[in-house]
Amino acid sequence: MEHVFTESVDGMRDENCLIVPGTPRIGPLARLLVPFLFPDGKSQAWLKHNIEEMDTLENFLPKFYEREAKHESVDQVALV
Repeated sequence: MEHVFTESVDGMRDENCLIVPGTPRIGPLARLLVPFLFPDGKSQAWLKHNIEEMDTLENFLPKFYEREAKHESVDQVALV
């Protein structure tokens, strides 16, 4: 799953894409399999889960960002 966050007038926009590995030759076969692998109920449940997950992002992302920023500072000092 790839997420792309962009700033918008209302705040932040999240676009995501499920990336399935393969080759262009497998594409037509994948299109036939998708309805069986992701029937409507499953795809709706996945969409709901993703919305709920992104809704909680603001509760924990700042802490992770701060921790990574501190970690990068330590790494940069170690390299100098």
